[in-house]
Amino acid sequence: MPNTESPLNRLIGEVLARRDQDTRFRANVARGLYPIHERYAYPWVLPLVTDERDQTLFLRVAGLIASFPEIPHSDKFSLGGSFRQLSIRKSPNGQIEPDKPDPIASRLITLEEEDFEGAIDVFRRLLELNNKERVPVNYFKLGRRLQYWGDGQSETSQDVRRKTLGEYYGAWAN
Repeated sequence: MPNTESPLNRLIGEVLARRDQDTRFRANVARGLYPIHERYAYPWVLPLVTDERDQTLFLRVAGLIASFPEIPHSDKFSLGGSFRQLSIRKSPNGQIEPDKPDPIASRLITLEEEDFEGAIDVFRRLLELNNKERVPVNYFKLGRRLQYWGDGQSETSQDVRRKTLGEYYGAWAN
């Protein structure tokens, strides 16, 4: 039976499996988060890239995951649902207040306006806010969200860009 797992999912699985024990791997792959240092991640990431057009996507996604080994992976919540749980944990009254967006909601509100590199930066900042709380994140969904980020012009791209904020506020995402 042929392996139908996507190359991006294989990469995400590899980073999740190795980021805790292999510090050299983690350090070099984490450098893929930034264009100026991405060359250090090439030997670890590029062998899994099957289409040259996906090189930047793979480097940034792997860099994000490797940069936050303290934040566990989980399939429990949607991506927006994880950030909702983070807001709830950080809130003094344990709830989200739509009329007073916290730093997490404020970043998600502007997320759909970002290009690909801007979206990477927003997700990096959100994960930084989560580094202390360690609310589990579904890294496979994060990778897919970024894979289909697009240019924001097509209906599909716009739907992808709005999805995280919709999950954040939507009751179905918890």
